[in-house]
Amino acid sequence: MSKQSAKVLICFKKQKFFAQNFWQCAIFLYFSSMKQKNRWFDCGLQLANLSITLKNL
Repeated sequence: MSKQSAKVLICFKKQKFFAQNFWQCAIFLYFSSMKQKNRWFDCGLQLANLSITLKNL
């Protein structure tokens, strides 16, 4: 697991997976990845995985 996804998982755990907080976590991931070059694909992949995870809860 990357540091990036670990940070996001911590964010989701703190938010207790409430649907309205999904975008707060998504935005957190987005801006975190902006600080690192060439992480756009990874960011999109993480968001897709998190979306799937939320749907399966």
